[in-house]
Amino acid sequence: MTEAAIVKKICAHTGSMSYDALTSIFGLHDEAVASLVGSSGSVAVAFVNGQKTVIARTKVRLCRVQSCPGCANLHLCKWLLLGCCRFHRGSAVKRLIASKIKVYIYWRKRDSMCFKYENAILGKIQSERCLQTCVCVCVCLLLEKTEICMYFIKGFCKHVSCRREHSNLPYKWEVKEGSEWKALPDNEAIEKDYCNAARTYSSGMNPVYFDTMTQGSHSVRRLSTVPSVLQPTFILTTEWVWYWEDEDGNWIQYATAEGGHRLSSISSAELEQKYQADNNTVVEFTAESQTYELSFTDMIQTNKRYTTKKVVRRRPKFVSAADVRTIKTARRTPNNFKALPEHWDKALTPETGYKSVWLQSTSAEYIKIKELFSRTMVGFRILKIERIQNKALWEVYQWQKDFMKKNNGGRDVTEKQLFHGTDSTHLDAICRNNFDWRICGTHGTAYGKGSYFARDAKYSHSYTKGSGTRSMFVCRILVGSYTKGESSYLRPPSKDGGDTVFYDSCVNDVFDPSVFVVFEKHQIYPEYLIEYSDSSGASPSQSSSSTTPKSTSTSECIIS
Repeated sequence: MTEAAIVKKICAHTGSMSYDALTSIFGLHDEAVASLVGSSGSVAVAFVNGQKTVIARTKVRLCRVQSCPGCANLHLCKWLLLGCCRFHRGSAVKRLIASKIKVYIYWRKRDSMCFKYENAILGKIQSERCLQTCVCVCVCLLLEKTEICMYFIKGFCKHVSCRREHSNLPYKWEVKEGSEWKALPDNEAIEKDYCNAARTYSSGMNPVYFDTMTQGSHSVRRLSTVPSVLQPTFILTTEWVWYWEDEDGNWIQYATAEGGHRLSSISSAELEQKYQADNNTVVEFTAESQTYELSFTDMIQTNKRYTTKKVVRRRPKFVSAADVRTIKTARRTPNNFKALPEHWDKALTPETGYKSVWLQSTSAEYIKIKELFSRTMVGFRILKIERIQNKALWEVYQWQKDFMKKNNGGRDVTEKQLFHGTDSTHLDAICRNNFDWRICGTHGTAYGKGSYFARDAKYSHSYTKGSGTRSMFVCRILVGSYTKGESSYLRPPSKDGGDTVFYDSCVNDVFDPSVFVVFEKHQIYPEYLIEYSDSSGASPSQSSSSTTPKSTSTSECIIS
């Protein structure tokens, strides 16, 4: 009996079968089943309600974001699978052949499944609507509102039948009574307690327990706006903060020096981005000489050397009703600071031009850039690191990022922090107007006529040429999709031989790229400027005013 026949039989029984029944039907021995499980990812053996059960497996997963333009992950809406969902923004499902779609569904509550929903997926009916929405366990995401509408909270939502919850606050706590979700009366008080990482339940006579999301015997849920890392330009998004518990029971935010602890190499925002990308993964990071692993599945941080474990919590940043009113009624100025990075000093961000902000050597931001630089620059001393705050360049960079994401089918575009070595004659022009390879020089180029950036600071150091204080940029680059460059390239080559779809950048080696060539300056943001010297070089006090080297060599964007 073939594996396909066994899987087909299991799927015909709603995705699972009793182990004894399966072995009896096919005359299988325990060794044969064990061999099938070990060699195939299609089936698994588990105990369900105390009974040994064989279950069909699949890599199909629900989209976690649920409502996301251009999402490539599967949305298990029956009308979407049939290709006739009126809310679907694309037509990819319509092009699928029904016989090629393999969806293995394991229903734990078979008796409450909506019969018409099942028949619709099987193609027996396509026009009837579900008449049992109160008992259907497969409620379409369009009927189950799990996210707060960003347009309504901002002021106005034009959709008559909006798929999202309309709320005046960016969060809403609800309790399930019977089959209905009802708003809890002490919404803001519960939220304030929940935002305190040290609390496991809310105050009051009838507390909400956050670990189990229950109130008494009733289930509780929290609706919220989209995470700020997914929509950085919107107001009143939800900013999630990550904490770990130290040996004294204090909750320490990542990448902060609270309680005298070592700074982690990863911040709350970076953890949240990784969590949104895959909430089942394990993230590795460092804090000085120690390496840690953080499991999103069980929210445990483990020291890889000593195997000590710490509990991790993810909680939102508190926003009161008064805060919401202030944000919504604040006079709009030309400076849309919400679109700027949160760690920027808004008071030092001019409407035009740029401002260099000297980073404190004890800050997490400084330490992160220092570690990146020092990986390949042993024996050199950093004199200062400045953050470049150029509102116009940042906004253009974000527009370019959104544009590339749309062209990439809604998927995130690969973004890297790369080095660019230059001399002091180009610093102001780059900070003010971004990179222009034509200004840097006219020498021949190895991988195309564009601006060159390096993965390793050591490589970029060779282009700083000079004595005393040297300068090197750390740039944020949208490298996107890339291919190996050639000296004749004026832009990245076509992907398919046509004249509409092109690569985003070029590299020296597709499999292990260390040099990146960017032809469009909107894909570049000069984020930090490092001034440094060798161990016997200038002191920090001497670096307060940049020294112009005698040499006026071309910058790194030219490779002879």
